[in-house]
Amino acid sequence: MIKGYVAALTIAALCLLISISVPAGTIWEKEHHIDGWTKTELKKAGGETAAIRRVYSRAYEKWDKALNKAYKGLMGRLPKEDKELLRESQRKWVAYRDAEFRFLPRHVQRGGGTLSLVITDQRMAHFIRERVIELEAYIHLMDFAP
Repeated sequence: MIKGYVAALTIAALCLLISISVPAGTIWEKEHHIDGWTKTELKKAGGETAAIRRVYSRAYEKWDKALNKAYKGLMGRLPKEDKELLRESQRKWVAYRDAEFRFLPRHVQRGGGTLSLVITDQRMAHFIRERVIELEAYIHLMDFAP
C-alpha cells in the first residue's frame, strides 16, 4: 500500500512539474482559457478529493467541446485534399486516446487510494487539452500562411 501511494505521489509531482515548467511562448505552449478556469476551480476545491474530481470532470467536458470546435474549425478551412488527411489523423488519434484511457486507470490506480483517481482524472483532461492546443495551433498557422 505504501509503495503504491509513493508511486502515485511521484506521478502527481511529475505531472505538476511538467505542467509548470513549460515556458509559454509558442502557439503550442500557450495557456488556454480553460486552463485558467481549471486553476480557479481547483483553488475553490480546497483540496477536497471529490471536489477536485468534479473540477477535472468538468474540465474534461470543456476540453471535449473545445476539441470538437477546433476540429470543425480546421476542417472548415482546409482545402478538400487535406480534409481527408485530417480526418484520418483524427480517427487515429481517437483510437490512441481510447486505448490510452483503457490503460491509464488500470496503471495509475493499481496502487489504490483516492489520489490515484485524481491523477487519472487530471491526465484524461490534459490528454484532450493537448489535442485541442494542437488543432488550434494549426488554425493559427493558417492565418500566417502565404
